[in-house]
Amino acid sequence: MRRVLLSIASVAVLAAAAPAPAHADSGDFLSSAVKFPVALLSFTAGTVIGTPIAVLRKTASNTKETAEQVSGDGGAVKTAAGYLVGLPVGIFKGTIEGLWLGPKNAAMNASESPFSKDGFSLGDLD
Repeated sequence: MRRVLLSIASVAVLAAAAPAPAHADSGDFLSSAVKFPVALLSFTAGTVIGTPIAVLRKTASNTKETAEQVSGDGGAVKTAAGYLVGLPVGIFKGTIEGLWLGPKNAAMNASESPFSKDGFSLGDLD
């Protein structure tokens, strides 16, 4: 019984290995095999480091934009009131947009330009 199982297993291994192609020209295969771990590391690093950067940058820009919309062309009092309203709105909106843009930037730049400033949300966010 043991010999029968051993012979069936060896035939199955030989049958599975027989149609496997030989990689004599393994340039593309080797290149893609090396690119995948680099892209995966770039995406992970870009997500972990780039997401807080995107949140902070979008919070600052949304706070400033909202404060300018509220205050208009007013004096110091209107500008201060604009920032009182703009800060909570900017924090909320910037957090939501930053949590989306951080992983998006990391994914878009992981394979084409790994570990670039755009992958870490240091370039253009939109």
